Amino acid sequence: MIPEPLVSVIVPVFGVESYLREALDSVVKQTYRNLEIILVDDGSSDDSSAICDEYAHDPRVVIFHQKNGGLSAARNTGLDFMIGAYVAFLDPDDTYHSGFIHSLLEAAVKQAFTGFCSTASSP
Repeated sequence: MIPEPLVSVIVPVFGVESYLREALDSVVKQTYRNLEIILVDDGSSDDSSAICDEYAHDPRVVIFHQKNGGLSAARNTGLDFMIGAYVAFLDPDDTYHSGFIHSLLEAAVKQAFTGFCSTASSP
């Protein structure tokens, strides 16, 4: 049995309305549930911002809307506000396998890894 530390998942969002729901659903439906899901809308001009807001009902989801500053700025916003012991990144046009965070955390704990994890996975 692995411990259950909070894992922050940072999703930078800009102009990805056609992919975003699938990406966010892949995070929300993780088998590992102790998540802080940080969505950083980086000034999207399409419906991505509204799609982010659709996920606000989930208490694990934190949403930031900011002026466009680029991918690095969006990720840095997430890093500035995250409170998890671990962090994972998901690009909004990618998805996670349902057990991805559990496997990632299990490997980190097994290896006594205490740094950052940056990952993206597609099916």
